[in-house]
Parts: sequence; structure tokens; C-alpha cells
Amino acid sequence: MMNDAFSPLERLARGLLLVFILIWSVAPILFIVSSSFKRQVDIFVYPPRVVFAPTFDNYIKLVSQWQDFFTSMGNSLIVAIGATVLAGLVSFFGGLCLFALPQPLHRVERGLHDRGARPAADRSSRCRCSRSRTGSGSAIRICC
Repeated sequence: MMNDAFSPLERLARGLLLVFILIWSVAPILFIVSSSFKRQVDIFVYPPRVVFAPTFDNYIKLVSQWQDFFTSMGNSLIVAIGATVLAGLVSFFGGLCLFALPQPLHRVERGLHDRGARPAADRSSRCRCSRSRTGSGSAIRICC
């Protein structure tokens, strides 16, 4: 059995990697949302300003000039939810088929150096395994 404990250095490296990935993923979304509260001239200023006076003028202009915005947003939301549910259902039933149907590759397990280890199929009362040796010294377990 493998040791699942990580050294403090490994934990630190994993934590830093996680923080980097989160910043990499979330920063653009936060930048876009914060830009929606900036004035039009402040959006395209280089270098971008982190501190600014927020305004709701962009949202007021959006609602006043495009009355069908919420209808269009509702249609997009319906399509996004429908596509997500459809993909989830197809994936669920595909995984169910892969789980339920007999798989020929699951019936043969190869073991090179684990002569004393019990195969996963031996832990089940429904499966009996037999071992045979190959010419190279590895064991092949055939479970039925």
C-alpha cells in the first residue's frame, strides 16, 4: 500500500499550484465584472486601474437602450441549462452502460511483482480466480 502522506514541501508546492490555478482562472472573470462598473473611458486605460469609483451607468444604459436584454438572457439561460442537463444524462447513461456490460479487459489482471497480494476480484464472493505463470515470470490472474 502506498503512503498517502505528503511532506511539508510537497504540501506547500501543491498549495502554491492550487493558488496559481485559482488566480489564473478567476482573475479574468473578476477583471471583466469589475470593468462593467467602470466608466467607458476608464475601461480602456493602460495600465488598468485597480482602484476606481464604481458606477451603475453602464447597466442603466443597457436596460434603457436594449429592452429585450433580459428576454435574450433568459433564452441563453434555457439553452445553457438544457445543454448541461442533456450532456449529464448522456454521460450518466454511457457510464452506466460501461459499468453494467461485461468487459473482457476487466477479466484479466496482470501482476509482475505482487505474488503475495490478493487481486481485487478475490475480495468478492462471486468471483473465483486462477493463476497461471508465463515464461517471463509474471503472473496472470483470470477471473470469471
